[in-house]
Amino acid sequence: MLTDTFELDAKASDEIRRCAEELNLPPEGTALILATARAEAEAESASEAYARLLAEVDARTDLSPVDRDALLQALRYFGQFVTTLPIMVVDHAWLPSTGGEGIYIASKALHGPRWRELRASGIPIISTWIDEAEVGATSDWSDLWVRSAKEAAAARALILFRLPDEQHAGALIEAGCAIRQGRPVFAVGWDHASFQHHPLVRTVGTLEEALDLALAV
Repeated sequence: MLTDTFELDAKASDEIRRCAEELNLPPEGTALILATARAEAEAESASEAYARLLAEVDARTDLSPVDRDALLQALRYFGQFVTTLPIMVVDHAWLPSTGGEGIYIASKALHGPRWRELRASGIPIISTWIDEAEVGATSDWSDLWVRSAKEAAAARALILFRLPDEQHAGALIEAGCAIRQGRPVFAVGWDHASFQHHPLVRTVGTLEEALDLALAV
């Protein structure tokens, strides 16, 4: 369901930045959230807002050439799927109403092969993104994200996995889909994130512990 109206004032922008900082989102993730929110507020297409954001970053003089190029590269990567999705509000129409099957793994794509091995060993992992984890394997980012959101919401439990120094964006969206549907989230490597205080979130020390807890749900 597309939002009908959206007002983005300075207070709202500051709140988005504050929440993004608490979630340890990388700067490019925060920038894209603001860009898409601003696009909705200005009735501008996401692709136009994204193009403008790229131009703004490219024109910045406070960044070293190396930092600017790295930020632009990250933005282009995130933009592959951000600009293909409408700005949506969570709607019961696409969320499962009962039950919960299997375990959803939310992590960086580079861990995909590890999750495929676990699935092959008999762990009931339902995340289909792990079959498209390699660079260039996904041809339709919109389909991937709609599918991932549904799977995260439908799982019996979600494991949110993070290694030290990793920066996340997409995995947090998936965890939010699970929480919205009342699914427990077992977080590995998120000891300092404020969302651990949500009653459905439990931080654990190891992946093995997270798997045991998820399987016991």
